[in-house]
Amino acid sequence: MKTVLILFVSLLVISSCKKKKPTSSSGTAKTDSNYFIRPTLDGNYIAFEVSQNNVQMETWIDEISGTATNMVCNYAALIGQTQLDPLGASPSTVLPGSYFVGFGAIATSDSLPNSEFHTVFGGFDTSFNAFFDEIIENEGFYIVYSDGEFQQSTSFYGSQIGDQTGSSFSITSNSSLPDYNGIAQRKITGTVSCKLYNYDDETLVKTLTNTPFSIVIQNVK
Repeated sequence: MKTVLILFVSLLVISSCKKKKPTSSSGTAKTDSNYFIRPTLDGNYIAFEVSQNNVQMETWIDEISGTATNMVCNYAALIGQTQLDPLGASPSTVLPGSYFVGFGAIATSDSLPNSEFHTVFGGFDTSFNAFFDEIIENEGFYIVYSDGEFQQSTSFYGSQIGDQTGSSFSITSNSSLPDYNGIAQRKITGTVSCKLYNYDDETLVKTLTNTPFSIVIQNVK
């Protein structure tokens, strides 16, 4: 399973076994202040602005399921992760959680050529409005919230594991960026309002309202 660095919030990958939690990331961290997520969660607003308060963004990518030539891959951006001190012993800045913003997409491989990466993820345009559902494994948008550091006690809440009747999201822009060290990149902006369900107890639900995001996803192998 692979992970990719992401520019702001992002994506959790889910394999054929359901509700898999985020594990690791790789790639180049982004520190550009043009990227953010500004969530209002259960009525509480807090902004995660890249380059402020040690906030960085990374891309995550994982295969969900399928065959070698037709599989569902999740690419997402992660933003708001607690930054550790150089020895990793304790957080130097504690942030109230992390967000993954991402897309499940049908692709021929979880190691896409740059040209296919742009074709697949460029298809999420301003007319696209489907939420990703990990049961039917369709193409679509999803968002995941982590209520703390990635420790044993951390709880995850995701849009992809419960009913989204009455929820909405919109993409306001989706454009290619110049390659970074040979890695294809896309900048995606939008707004989401939806329900987030606890991975361990789906009766526990959080509500995300009027939440704008600006992220970059990278085709990190």
